[in-house]
Amino acid sequence: RFWLPFAAFALGEALLLASSARPAAAQSSSGHVVVIELTRAIDRVTARFIAKHIHRAEEEGAGLVIIRLDTPGGTLESTRAIVREVFASSVPVAVYVAPAGAQAASAGTFIAAAAAVVAMAPATNIGAASVVGMQGEDLPETLRKKANEDAAAFIRSIAERRGRPVEPLDATVRNAVAYSADEAVKNGLADLIATDTGDLLRKLDGRIVQVSSGEVTLRLTDVELRLA
Repeated sequence: RFWLPFAAFALGEALLLASSARPAAAQSSSGHVVVIELTRAIDRVTARFIAKHIHRAEEEGAGLVIIRLDTPGGTLESTRAIVREVFASSVPVAVYVAPAGAQAASAGTFIAAAAAVVAMAPATNIGAASVVGMQGEDLPETLRKKANEDAAAFIRSIAERRGRPVEPLDATVRNAVAYSADEAVKNGLADLIATDTGDLLRKLDGRIVQVSSGEVTLRLTDVELRLA
């Protein structure tokens, strides 16, 4: 679930997702792959870290950025910042919920949904994105309703942008629904299950994905992995 500074709520901010874009991408991706380990709560430090390495991947001509994700959640403000970076990237961004036992809870659900590709390791889960207070406490009813409406609108806008099913993602906010890896693939929240990074690269090779400028084809045979 989210623990949020509620002054950050703004439905109009979701509209920025469609307008933030950087230079055009090549027609097909190649070269090295950047792997970003995200294994903590989502906050401003996390958002800056993700932005820094996505920008570097663009500058260095990476073929793919993989965010290897395991998070219990975080703040909405920082989540929005990461989602904007993912959508604006000229390099394809994949979120890989891993290793086994990892979770993409709360804020992690939004970041995963925004990715060009969502992959999950076996025995992982995604969802439970309802809003709570900064200390994990339940909110007063009126504030909780406003907060969840805002978060639900945000995740629906992400789903529509990525062509993912709206209902299952909306349910992660409104009803705190969580999905296993198999359930996530079945319901369209994730694209595939991969046992490890090598398996992920093999399954993504040749896949056509969307970046800020249009479609690119992933070319991932014999690529170099660089840990951010």
